[in-house]
Amino acid sequence: MKKILFIQLFITLLFLISGCTSQKTNDNCLLFKDGLAIVYNRKDGKELYGYVNKDFEEVIQCQYTQANPFHNGRAIVRLQSGDETIINKNGDIISDLYSNIMYINYLDTYIGYTVDDECVLLNNKLEPVKKFKEIGIKFPSSNDNYTLPVQFIDGSYGYIDSNGNVLMDGLTSMPSNFAYKNTILIDNDNNLWTIDTNFKKLHNFGNVKIDMISSEYILIDNKVYNYLGNLVYEETRIEKKCILEDNILVIKNKNVNEIYEEYEIVDLGSKRKLSVKNHFRIADTDKICVFKDKKIIICKNNLKQIMSKEIGSANYSCTHDNYRGKLYIKLYYENEKTETFLVNISTRKFKKINFIKNDDKIVEVYKNYILVKNGYSYKLLNLKGKVILEEEHYRFYATDDGYIINFFGQIYNKKLKLLFDPAEKSLYISMSDVVHNYRPFF
Repeated sequence: MKKILFIQLFITLLFLISGCTSQKTNDNCLLFKDGLAIVYNRKDGKELYGYVNKDFEEVIQCQYTQANPFHNGRAIVRLQSGDETIINKNGDIISDLYSNIMYINYLDTYIGYTVDDECVLLNNKLEPVKKFKEIGIKFPSSNDNYTLPVQFIDGSYGYIDSNGNVLMDGLTSMPSNFAYKNTILIDNDNNLWTIDTNFKKLHNFGNVKIDMISSEYILIDNKVYNYLGNLVYEETRIEKKCILEDNILVIKNKNVNEIYEEYEIVDLGSKRKLSVKNHFRIADTDKICVFKDKKIIICKNNLKQIMSKEIGSANYSCTHDNYRGKLYIKLYYENEKTETFLVNISTRKFKKINFIKNDDKIVEVYKNYILVKNGYSYKLLNLKGKVILEEEHYRFYATDDGYIINFFGQIYNKKLKLLFDPAEKSLYISMSDVVHNYRPFF
């Protein structure tokens, strides 16, 4: 497993930065990344990985115990010796060997981990630049200066830039990642400070325990502060617990396990408050879907309503985001009746979908398809409701680059022409790469 730094500040750091999910076409939603897909074969009880091109020809022989997608002509692989390295599209080794290698996609750079449990920052030529005890992996943001928190070889802590240049040093504990313009760190006296990207100290909170932070706010014991230390909101009811979601504060009852309990959400900028039964942040937008007063309401992040739909006496709903500004919402009523609506955020329209039946459970929404399950049967529907493929017990997957993959690894194009059959080539598509990367975080 690749090593990821968990910042140890005796606090939970939560960065819910909008806009980090998939776009209209995202590399993570593709079968072929940088023109190649990962495959594997089975020999002597072992799985060895390689790569095929878009004609499903094996262009890099299956010889690795692990393989990762290509980015800009490079990919991380694990050799049978147990070492990890970086290869090009010809399969040539182009970096030194490390115990682990981490790719930071928003910097397009790599971190190598040595057998001595140290980190090496690699430059664009994949040459080692500088060694550290640890390098923090972070979320990118629109105002990012790409600083990285590190632990230096001497045991002290600070910040470096993406080239390894020291920006700040001399700290006695690991500082936090930057979220937009500001972040937090613990000084040598265990006081918690907020700082800006110029490393100017903004406010000293003292020796406190932080519950959550976001790009603009800090939650401490049901009190919300901005990075300048100003109190923005305080929840005084002791039976309530607060959850910080970027600019939204969610206030729920403690020790209540009811899924559909009513709770409050507060926009910390406008102080606008809503009592809702459910809320859902819509990916790739600045919108939130809430369920309140027998209505589906689409709000801006400041909770100002922009569109709504009466839903009557529906008991509960299931919301599916297609990560492209559209929601599929299925409503359930007491008489076992259901209704499904397509919510188009850009056109601000609700459209009733009649082809989703009462017993159909929406499993996944893809770019061009909807996967539903009815009993033991899986059906892949196009966006007009036509059944494209149907199978008992086994589901399907669909990618943005136009491929449909069944449970057995057979691959079809959108015209349902069989392009790849594992039984014929004794090769198998690495489904974990396709499935696990479908919902990206970066």
